[in-house]
Amino acid sequence: MNKLSFTQKVGIFIVSTSVLVIGLLLGLFFQIREFYSTAEYYSRANKLEELNARIKKNPNDAASYAKRGKLRYYDEAYDKALNDYDDAILLDPKNAEWYQERAKIWSRKDDHKKAIADLTKSIELKPNEDSLFARGEEYRETHEPLKALADFDRALELGYKPRVQALVEKAGVFKDNGDIDKAIDVYNVAVKEKFEPFTSDDAFEELSKLKIAKGDFAGAMSVLDQFVQKAPDDDDAYERRAVLHTALAQNDQASDDYKSVAKCITHDIAEYDPQKDGYYFQRRGEAWKKAGKEKEAVADFKKALELYKNASERNDRSIAELFELLGDKSAASKVRLEQIKVFTVKISKDPEDADLFHDRAGLYDDNGSLEAAYKDYSQALKLDPKSSDYKGHVAQALLEKKQYDAATVLLRELLKDDLKVSSSWCNLAEILGLAGHQDEALDAANKAIALDATNASAYYFKHKVLKSKGDEKAARICYQQAIALGYEEDADTQ
Repeated sequence: MNKLSFTQKVGIFIVSTSVLVIGLLLGLFFQIREFYSTAEYYSRANKLEELNARIKKNPNDAASYAKRGKLRYYDEAYDKALNDYDDAILLDPKNAEWYQERAKIWSRKDDHKKAIADLTKSIELKPNEDSLFARGEEYRETHEPLKALADFDRALELGYKPRVQALVEKAGVFKDNGDIDKAIDVYNVAVKEKFEPFTSDDAFEELSKLKIAKGDFAGAMSVLDQFVQKAPDDDDAYERRAVLHTALAQNDQASDDYKSVAKCITHDIAEYDPQKDGYYFQRRGEAWKKAGKEKEAVADFKKALELYKNASERNDRSIAELFELLGDKSAASKVRLEQIKVFTVKISKDPEDADLFHDRAGLYDDNGSLEAAYKDYSQALKLDPKSSDYKGHVAQALLEKKQYDAATVLLRELLKDDLKVSSSWCNLAEILGLAGHQDEALDAANKAIALDATNASAYYFKHKVLKSKGDEKAARICYQQAIALGYEEDADTQ
């Protein structure tokens, strides 16, 4: 056996020492990052104490009330934050910024009219593009399209940045009101702007979806090709294109795009700390699975499961989902049953909390306990009879129990409250179709699509109706649109 030379020994020593040092530095990096995250929280707490002392010393210090209001807003203590901004504005009613800040709180509390009033006052005191943009968003929430468009246009004139964000919101107003051609025109302008992560993503995705809604699959593919070119490291770009390839039965191209999705997520895993979040591994596993790489998918699902189990805050819903992905339905069911026990204890302590019943119902539903799910959804609705969300879930439970007439009555009642909810018309289309009322089902599906041209489920149920009526060609196009827009068939619907 040959002995190592002195030079080789030195080389091995240097390499091994370097590896050790790099490992120590990486560990130190993550400790420092966690320290600063904790330090930021305590820094806010210290600032809050300091502001409390200032206000106690000088109750007329308007700026201190506003600063404390901002800190409380970041801590999601919205009512306390409102009180602080109320006091600040009372002391200095001509500060435009404080009206703008208070409007954010009203928006978080879903009081959009009060948010609009504060933003209007901010604009009166000091016309600025940020307040105009924010008010445009609020007008979208209150379904006032002309006012929203006027604010977005004025914000753009004043130089709102990033421009693409204002253009995306403007296009969204046209989409909300069914003017698809105008929406496409604005999205076309948006995708030509300087690429901005997240916001430009929305522009490309929405433009491709609207082209799919118009049956222009080639145009949608062209948009997604541009998206991939502009954002070659963005997994969403490849995934959107993979979905469209799947809809068009271009399986090899879809597989290649899902492999690219996995590569992008591999980059994310390398960039971020993978030991704290199983999300990346689960996402990559799902991409590998769709690419036909079963071995790689299983390895990632197991890694994600390990990370979720060992996380400081367990995400039992994700753990159950991963057991399902790994084919262990029994283990998934056991996790949900443990969660159900936890909710049962909470309900015994607070039997008037509708959300607790609603959340437990979801667990029963996932476990296939339809009758228990229906009872809990019904109890949640009884406790909060005005909740459209609860009504929708009760109707869905009735659908699963094949009580079509009762489900139809409930959905029509829901539509009386608001005729402009695409999802309610979509659910009605599904129920009417299953009950054999094909003409009414087709009408409901068309209304759902008119309200939201990118409602994938509406196209799917329309395809089912058209197929039952013998219109195979139109049904096939609707089916492609549904899959291209993201509808995923389960074993029962295929």
